[in-house]
Amino acid sequence: MVNYAPQFTSIEKETVEVFPNPTSGPLFIRTRLKKAKRSIVSLYSTSGTNLYTYNHIFNEGVDKLEINLNSVNSDLKSGFYIITINLDGELFNYKILYKK
Repeated sequence: MVNYAPQFTSIEKETVEVFPNPTSGPLFIRTRLKKAKRSIVSLYSTSGTNLYTYNHIFNEGVDKLEINLNSVNSDLKSGFYIITINLDGELFNYKILYKK
């Protein structure tokens, strides 16, 4: 007898992805987590100026957040920026290229 019931596996490794890079505006943060976590997502210039901060709760399993850089700051110029994601105290940093 073949069992066609859905198969579930536990998440062995938690992951955070930021894409696409480079971006012309839309930026996605995808997480794969063992449990829901509070986050603080921040956008910094390469000189360290905080340009944007957003509080978000990423759900257990796979979750995704979209940030549109075109609406974050109308003065945002093409160039490199740093996205910092603080997930319950664990920091993830990503260098992104924004092409207006």
